[in-house]
Amino acid sequence: MNDSKRKKNIIVLFDYDGTIIDSVDLAYKIFKSISKEYGLASPKSVKHFVQLYKINFYESLLINGLLHSKIPYFAREFRLPFIEHEKKMQVFKGMKGIIEKLSKKAKIIIITSNFSDVVKSSIKAHRLKGISKVIGADSGFSKFKTIKMIKKKYPNYKIFYIGDTCGDMLEAKKAGVKRIGVTWGYHTRKELEEAKPNFIVNKSNELLEILN
Repeated sequence: MNDSKRKKNIIVLFDYDGTIIDSVDLAYKIFKSISKEYGLASPKSVKHFVQLYKINFYESLLINGLLHSKIPYFAREFRLPFIEHEKKMQVFKGMKGIIEKLSKKAKIIIITSNFSDVVKSSIKAHRLKGISKVIGADSGFSKFKTIKMIKKKYPNYKIFYIGDTCGDMLEAKKAGVKRIGVTWGYHTRKELEEAKPNFIVNKSNELLEILN
C-alpha cells in the first residue's frame, strides 16, 4: 500500500544520452560529419563538442549559425544514425538496475533532445525495463516546455529531473523541479556545479539514496 501510494506521488524524469547510455563519442562523430552542411563549425574535440550542451542544445545550434528553419532537418540527420549503432553504445554501469528499482517507487519518464523513436529502439535493444514514457525532440525542442507540461498534468506529484549537462539542469530549474546532475556523462562535476543542481552524484547507486 505504501509503495503504491508513493509511486503515485513521485515522477522521475531522466535524460537519455549521457545519463543512461554512453553516446558522446558517436554523437561527436556524427556531428562532425554533418556540421559543415548546415553552416556549423566542426568541433575540434569531444571536449569542444559538449560545450554545445551548456544550454539547450538546439538553442546552442542557433547561436552557432544554424538557421531556425533547418533545425528539424539537422535533428533527424544527427539523431537517426543512432539506431544503426545502438548496440555499440553501452548503458552506464548500474543504470539498468537503478531504473527498474526506481520504477517500483515512481513513474519513470524519459525527456530527451533525441527522437523518441530512436530512444525507444535503444531501450528495446538494451532491454531496459520500468520506463513508462519517452518524450523526445519530435514533441518539441524545449525540455523546459516539456517539463512544464508534465508539472501541469501532475500537479500533486514530487518531480525530479536527472541529467548530465548544464543545459539539462538549467531547463529543469527554470521549470521548477528538483535537479540531480550525474558526473559520468557529457559534462564534468565542475561544469555541472555551475548550473547549481540540487544534487550531484558520482555513482548510479547514489540516485537510490536521494530518491529513497
